Amino acid sequence: NKLLINSFSRDIINASVNGHIAKRLAPKQSVADNATRNIATSWKRIHPNDFDNQFDLSNLLKPGKNTITLIYENIGHEHGYVPMEELSGIARAGLSSSQKSIEKLLPWQISLNLGGVQSGWTQAKFSPSKNSGWKQVKLDTTMDIPRKGNNVEPLDHPQDGLLTWYQFEFELPTPQAKTWIPWLLRINASGNGYMYLNGHNIGRHYELGQQREYYLPECWLNFGKNKKNTLMIGLRQTSHGAVLRAAEVRPYPANFAEIR
Repeated sequence: NKLLINSFSRDIINASVNGHIAKRLAPKQSVADNATRNIATSWKRIHPNDFDNQFDLSNLLKPGKNTITLIYENIGHEHGYVPMEELSGIARAGLSSSQKSIEKLLPWQISLNLGGVQSGWTQAKFSPSKNSGWKQVKLDTTMDIPRKGNNVEPLDHPQDGLLTWYQFEFELPTPQAKTWIPWLLRINASGNGYMYLNGHNIGRHYELGQQREYYLPECWLNFGKNKKNTLMIGLRQTSHGAVLRAAEVRPYPANFAEIR
């Protein structure tokens, strides 16, 4: 009833079993939510029986065929010593009745990218309305979204999946001649993941982090009436789920503009 994972770099892993979220045993949920390292162990070399991600599978396994799905979050290397020399990814993982050693080693298949990316959801031409399984959600259009800061993200329902995707569309006015105005995106969201503007990756969102504002490169924007822009966000769920509460596209302050 335990899932033990031996990885190379002590990154963050979440697990589901037959479609249900597995309870985390290690590292602490706060470490996983914040996508940080356990500093008590992060500088030590990882040995074959070091299981940095552990889960309780009680009441999730069944007789016959079971499917265990992992989502792996690469949080980057330490700034020196042993961890900088290590690979990323999972070395081995399997089942056990204790937290000491793997008793049933499991074979794994790997996907080199998220299913949504491989299915083309991040491409500009993708339309959720033409694909089943998507639903509309209402955003808060009145809140003043913070430019930066911690502890401003929405604390939503507990984790009920590995990843959540959001897409919204917007239009921008036709630029005036000899005027350059940079545009930005502000979001209020929980969860960790990436954002795609018209098919281009524009950055990473962390639930724990100061950044709430992202530059939208004009080379990837469409300007003018009926010229649609799409923003796709894929967020790894934390203990707060992954919820997009509000989003805003607006120009940077006037002193950022150029007039020629």
